[in-house]
Amino acid sequence: MKLTNLEIWIANPNLQTLSQQKLPIRTSFALVKLSQALKSHLEAIEETRKILVNKFGTPDEKTGQPAIAPNTPAMEAFSAEGLELLKGEVEVDFKDKIRLPEKVAATCDKCPHNMDRMLEIEPAILLALDKFVELPS
Repeated sequence: MKLTNLEIWIANPNLQTLSQQKLPIRTSFALVKLSQALKSHLEAIEETRKILVNKFGTPDEKTGQPAIAPNTPAMEAFSAEGLELLKGEVEVDFKDKIRLPEKVAATCDKCPHNMDRMLEIEPAILLALDKFVELPS
C-alpha cells in the first residue's frame, strides 16, 4: 500500500487509541501487524523531524534542547522542509483493510453478566484510519 508520511504520522496516535479497545482476537492481531508495518516508517519520520529541529532550532536557555520560535524565518524554513518530509511517499506492506466489528464483548455495569455492546469510535479516529479500517455493513 502506498502511503504518504503524513498519513502514517496522523494514523499512529489514532491507531494506538483504537488498539486500547477490547476487540476480537483477529481484529487485535491485524492492528498489531499494522502497527509493526508502520513502525520503521514512523521511526524514520521522527528521526528526520529531530534532524530538522536541530538544523533550524536554537538551544533553549533552560533545557538546552533545540527549539524553534514561532513566526520566525527559522520556523518558516523548518515548516517548508517538514512539509516536504510529510509529502514523501513510501510503500507499506499492508494489503487488506482491518474489518472492525459492530459489537464487542463487555460486562454489565451493574452485575458480572457478559454482554455485547456497540463498538464506539470517535469520528476523528475513523477519519485518520480511513485507509486502514473497514466498517461493518
